[in-house]
Amino acid sequence: MSRKNRKAPRSKLLKSLLEEYPHGHPEFLPMLVEKMQLHSDKNHDYAAGGRPLGNFERVAAIFAQYPGLRLNDPVVVMLTYAMKQIDATLWLVYAGIAICALKDRAK
Repeated sequence: MSRKNRKAPRSKLLKSLLEEYPHGHPEFLPMLVEKMQLHSDKNHDYAAGGRPLGNFERVAAIFAQYPGLRLNDPVVVMLTYAMKQIDATLWLVYAGIAICALKDRAK
């Protein structure tokens, strides 16, 4: 389903959720549906429309290209974690979550 055509199912889902769970903060369920969409989009991007764990399989294939790479070396582990943190930070900035969190904190 294209991104343009997803608005109707999302609003239908949100309406259904609001009917089932009418109590709580008014922005919670819309935020939840938005995050569900983000999760789906990210998984599609990571998995390239294929297997949900495709990203992990690709990373494993990259590591396999370096048979001498010692994954038990603390420096390699540190660099792997650093790359993961940078990737996560870039996704947060891309999704606007970091900006929203700062705006909410300022209120």
